[in-house]
Amino acid sequence: MADSRRRDWRDAALVALAGLALLLIADALIQDANVAKGDDLIYELMADKPFETHSFPFAYRFLVPTLAHVLPFGNSFWFAWLAWLSTAACGGVAYVLMRRFAVNRPLAAGLALCLVLCPPLLVVSLRQGRNVDPETLLVMLAGGLAVADRRPLALAAIVVVGATIRESALFLIPFAYAYWAVRPLDRLALRQTAGVAIPGLAVYVAVRTGIPTTPPQGCSPARRPSLPAYPGSPTARPTGRRTSSTTCSTVRFSPRSWSTSPRCGSANGQPCARTRASSAKARRSA
Repeated sequence: MADSRRRDWRDAALVALAGLALLLIADALIQDANVAKGDDLIYELMADKPFETHSFPFAYRFLVPTLAHVLPFGNSFWFAWLAWLSTAACGGVAYVLMRRFAVNRPLAAGLALCLVLCPPLLVVSLRQGRNVDPETLLVMLAGGLAVADRRPLALAAIVVVGATIRESALFLIPFAYAYWAVRPLDRLALRQTAGVAIPGLAVYVAVRTGIPTTPPQGCSPARRPSLPAYPGSPTARPTGRRTSSTTCSTVRFSPRSWSTSPRCGSANGQPCARTRASSAKARRSA
């Protein structure tokens, strides 16, 4: 058993090296996206100024941008290399994980290399690595391996690190109990899972309460809209409710009201076609 597992890790290192070589070749042959935008731009700003306030929820995913900031040779260099190394490591860990479930070696190696070159990870490489998807996947795979090997301490460390990369690492906690428990209420598995959960949840709560954030881009704190009255009616009254006071939300109005949606012409002070038709029908019936 021990010899077989050592061989699995040796083969995994070869798979990771092969995956890294294939990824670099693919990155060289495909034109990169050199201009950061969307989520990539947020992570780039976090790496430039890691101690300033950033957008929710990206400000909580600070580990990778902070590493890119503190390491030498610049943000772009380390964003790219952290993404490449994490993607290659995903292939190696995926190989070992498949071997734990008796997948034969050639098939496991082939599937692991397919994972390294899968479009979501390749796109991050083409965007200069300004994202945390490869690191997140590595955390989930490493956590899955720790669960399969029944190693609570290793899993606790992975969850702690993962909580600073992306909050999805916390989903490893219920997954561990589901795998370790032999009955619906298994006290031993529950104690082990609690030991895994407490450090990770403590770090996550500290991050959520200790790091200030700004609202998501394009959003502003919700406030009651100021609506003009359309012809022949008192001031329009919204009939829907906002779902959040700090995030973008959709407000629905009755057919005889004005809409805040740009598609309905609220930006230029004109009612939408549906509102005009409803108003005309009401005047005819009156």
